[in-house]
Amino acid sequence: MSAHPSIDAVMGKLAGLLLPGSFKNLNLKSIEEVPKWAIVAALATGFVSYKLISRLPCDGIPKVTERLPIVGAAMEYGKDPREYLLKQKRKHGNLFRINLIAFEPVFVLDHKDQEKLLKASNSTADFDEAIEKIVGILQPPKEAQDKEWNAKSHPMIIKGFMRAERLEYTSAIVQKTINEFCSEWASRDQIELFHEASRMILTINMRTVLGEDVAATHAHLIPHYQAMEDLISHPMTNAFLTRLNPWYRKCWDHHHTLVVAMRAECDKRINADGSAKEEFKGRQDYLQMVLNEFGGRYNHVLPYHIVGILLAAHTNTAGHFAWTLANIVASPKILSAVREGALSHERNEYLEACVRETGRIYTGFLFNRLLKEDMVMEDGRVLKKGTFTAMSNMTTNFDEQLFPNPYKYDPTRYLNAPATLLRSPIYLQFGTGPHKCLGERFAHQVLRSGLTTFVNNFEAEYVEAVKDGDGNVRVPPLSWRRMLGTMWSEEGVWVRVSRRA
Repeated sequence: MSAHPSIDAVMGKLAGLLLPGSFKNLNLKSIEEVPKWAIVAALATGFVSYKLISRLPCDGIPKVTERLPIVGAAMEYGKDPREYLLKQKRKHGNLFRINLIAFEPVFVLDHKDQEKLLKASNSTADFDEAIEKIVGILQPPKEAQDKEWNAKSHPMIIKGFMRAERLEYTSAIVQKTINEFCSEWASRDQIELFHEASRMILTINMRTVLGEDVAATHAHLIPHYQAMEDLISHPMTNAFLTRLNPWYRKCWDHHHTLVVAMRAECDKRINADGSAKEEFKGRQDYLQMVLNEFGGRYNHVLPYHIVGILLAAHTNTAGHFAWTLANIVASPKILSAVREGALSHERNEYLEACVRETGRIYTGFLFNRLLKEDMVMEDGRVLKKGTFTAMSNMTTNFDEQLFPNPYKYDPTRYLNAPATLLRSPIYLQFGTGPHKCLGERFAHQVLRSGLTTFVNNFEAEYVEAVKDGDGNVRVPPLSWRRMLGTMWSEEGVWVRVSRRA
């Protein structure tokens, strides 16, 4: 028992303010068990970062301030980023700075400015350096970094996940896996939709990247991916990049486990000889496609690449699948329209509209760039070289002039929308420009196949349904704690699945 309970209480409350969210991955029974040195280190790091970053040139860009210095803005942002950004946009306009402790970006909220930044080359607005700031823990160690591989990896991803012939190969895997999981869900009393969607998407990804046989023997790695992603989204993980930081250490341990497993698989294929080597060469999975192209030339970085691919292909897709299905089955009208669309059209336009509406409401992704030269914004102000920028569609997607009644899940808003709106940079679910998500077509393939298979062959009902007068079920709110791509529900979405008669 502590000799200073009052100090413990103060530190515990401070931890509760600075470090919101679940501590299950740290095996802490209560927030008071957060190490005192970790809180002090986080505060010290935030203070030093604040002092250094505040000196960056950013003339004419207002800075968001709160009563509590240094950490106040980050705390308010963490409670509800969407509402906080909308509030600051009303107060400051489309350009303002927020100190998020780990970094202090200039938020760029005008969609024309966003398009300019997203379409700029790395020599003007650097994508790679910005990503290092956000997910530095995923970067390979210096001895495993290779600029030559970086230049070759993008074409390989396009070849592996965007080309028609590869999508034919992945289509069979996607359909088979979805059928397996839906049938399993129907055999159980109830499922939590987000957890099960995550497990299904990771299984699809592993089968596509590693092959079905390897995915089966590596199924035990799925919880490591889920835990790592949960920790990456925690604000404290990247605030203090050292193994002295418990959040970083836990995340690094999961990442290391995954890298070791992928390295073993790479080594096994590279070092095979005779008939075994020829057998490997005949495989169609993504890993073997890369090895057939380059052999073991990039084996020092390939395990990190594979781990990154598996994570990137999961982050948005799992949440997007779960939210879309949760909203479809919550509304008899929407469910009926989706099923009617599946019968009436080769391309189910109503289902496509549901996927768009999910992206509008639930995406919380930040698109970051580090400016390598000055850039003039639409209003004439200049963002100086060295400015770290952040773009988000969380404000434009809730602009009442663009989307009347923006908090309502309404797929019909897209059915007669002008093509210019549908193609506009307002929709940043997969980005735009030279760094647009390279797996977009694969993600859409998974979403379309999965949702179509489910609504055509299965029923789902909420375990605890709160209905309105029209029979619509209340969909649980999203959780802002897990801000990595498409957020999940903090309450969870529990449903019973059965086969359609």
